[in-house]
Amino acid sequence: MPNPTSNSTAPRHVDHVVHDLYRAALETGGVDPPSMVRDDVRLDDSRPRAHDDTRERLEGAHHVLEGYERYEMAHTVAAALGVHGEITGAIGELAASPATTAAGMLLVAAHDFHEGDMDQATAQYDRMRGMLAALEGRTMDDPGVKSEAKRCSAFRAGLHDVQRLEVERPAMVATARAEVARARDDGYASVARGLDHGPAFRQRYHADLAFHHAVDHARHARTENGAAWGQIQAGVSRARASLEDAAGPVALRA
Repeated sequence: MPNPTSNSTAPRHVDHVVHDLYRAALETGGVDPPSMVRDDVRLDDSRPRAHDDTRERLEGAHHVLEGYERYEMAHTVAAALGVHGEITGAIGELAASPATTAAGMLLVAAHDFHEGDMDQATAQYDRMRGMLAALEGRTMDDPGVKSEAKRCSAFRAGLHDVQRLEVERPAMVATARAEVARARDDGYASVARGLDHGPAFRQRYHADLAFHHAVDHARHARTENGAAWGQIQAGVSRARASLEDAAGPVALRA
């Protein structure tokens, strides 16, 4: 079990191995190319949000359309009041210009881009969550997994990805399971040793979903004070003793 003080570096190893597994799943599945996997979708505790540049484009399109609508209204009022001259002419030119008449099309395109971007990111995030559940050893016997698999097809696909890759890419799945176990053990150790607080802990808690799950499980076991908590404490103690033995004095050669 690694030392939980490694929280300070907020490792992303689980992210890396799950992304690799996802690419392998697409490569062997023969439907979507591995290049469809987005590295910007993180396996953290929050669902994907719109990118800043997407939001800016969307807001910009809104401003253009709102400006066009204001000029249209001004033109209508000017005509009703019988106002002529340079103001009316300027308004007419603006309303007829390609930039303003295309504002509605720009807004629709921005909305479509935004929706497509979010759909793709959310689907990948849910599929990665399903892959993580399988790597954690959680199966359909777990009520939470069963419920989520029934509700979310992408989560269910992630479970099936790992099951299939265990046959097709067993070494890769074994590596991923080892990284998930490392994050789990770090989470257990953080709670058992009273290190589940502070900025470094909070950063990893929110950035590393495998670590997050382990911390929540250990905290629940600690509150219940049952056999599960005793097993977690015993495991942490054994791992700590093993690390201390490994760091003991080294015999010098004559």
